[in-house]
Amino acid sequence: MKSTTVSSLWREANEARLQPWIAALLALVASSPRLWFVLVEHPPGLYVASDMAHYEACAEHVRRGVATVADTFTPVGYPALLAFLFAISQKSYVLVAFIHALLGSATVAIVHLVAYRISRSFPFSLGASLATTFYFPIIFYAGFLLSETVFGFLVVLSVWLALRTCDRCTRTARLWVGMAMAAATLVRPNFAIAIPIVLLWGAVFDRNRAHARFVRWTLAGALPLLLAVCIYNSGLAGRPTGIATNGGVNFFLAHSDYTAVRFPASDVIGGIAPRPNAVNEPANVFEAPFHAYDESAFYRLAIENLWRRPTRLFLDLQHITDGFGLGHVGYWPGYMGRDAWLVVSGQVLFWLCVIPSCLHLAFFVFRRPFDLREHAARVLVWGVLGSMVLTLYLFLGDPRIRVPFDPLWIVLGADAWRGFFFGVRALHRSRHDGAMDGVSPG
Repeated sequence: MKSTTVSSLWREANEARLQPWIAALLALVASSPRLWFVLVEHPPGLYVASDMAHYEACAEHVRRGVATVADTFTPVGYPALLAFLFAISQKSYVLVAFIHALLGSATVAIVHLVAYRISRSFPFSLGASLATTFYFPIIFYAGFLLSETVFGFLVVLSVWLALRTCDRCTRTARLWVGMAMAAATLVRPNFAIAIPIVLLWGAVFDRNRAHARFVRWTLAGALPLLLAVCIYNSGLAGRPTGIATNGGVNFFLAHSDYTAVRFPASDVIGGIAPRPNAVNEPANVFEAPFHAYDESAFYRLAIENLWRRPTRLFLDLQHITDGFGLGHVGYWPGYMGRDAWLVVSGQVLFWLCVIPSCLHLAFFVFRRPFDLREHAARVLVWGVLGSMVLTLYLFLGDPRIRVPFDPLWIVLGADAWRGFFFGVRALHRSRHDGAMDGVSPG
């Protein structure tokens, strides 16, 4: 029995050491569909409009040093990356395509490592990474000048680095977690909701019980980057401001009956009509007496509306179903007559990953005894996904908000199916053993 246990532990250790190499191989596999899409099917420079045109304009302003307060409307992270790539390549969209393909492939590799860290099962972690490899919405957004690919990579990187701190409780490991989370927030500010969740998770589950040190060193990695951008934006705006100034108008539109906002004629942005609002009929445009970047004014209006009509807090739960692709809000940009590829992929994700993972969570919560520390990795992923659901509800019920987090849903979905598989097998064995016990000898 003892030799069997030692042999089993040796096999598990060897299998664990192989996973980074398998992840690298999977990244190579994942690069093929992504390179095909961004170089052949839909290069990022093929269609540059709306959000894409805004990112490109902001990138040019950053590169030339002529950014204004209007450039604070969206976070500077993705435009800064574009500015760097444009500067070293004479504005080559091909380089952007390669970077998107590289980060998308790296996302698949990290998904494999996160899935293995959670399930300790190679077949199911391989299934999660292969599902991510061919999950169409993630491939699709790599073909546009949009931040989904970069943000999705930073989200899974943050989760993976945080999980590694459970094994390597060092200052450097915690600093990397903070820097990755800050980078994600600079690309999309909604990740700021996840930062306190990760900090709380680390404080609770730190193996060395160095709770304060985890929070302190993670913040030491995150705050310098975040503060630097806040200072940069405040200089452009002429007043204290945060990572971006679009939160106010998104919050206002998410909790009002308006389909769009038109800003004063002097405003560079002109107007905004988020996809969830734009699909509503009839059109109802709010003529704003203030600029797009006056986010406090929009927050004030939204709170006044909710105060007068608190039932919207329940009605606006529809944003969550819209974000999961179950409502009337479709994906934008579309795919040249093949929108079904996006819609079907999202629905398959919901029924095969989201629902099973929620049932799996309920099983763990209601099972007794419940060892919270045993499920530390799952708790982290659920916390990050919870921040995304909160973003859908509060700011924008758009599937594009969800897509960068879909690899984590795939991880939890694979873990749920693993639990179901082993649960059924254990039940079958117990019944078989019971039947054998009931057979009298001779």
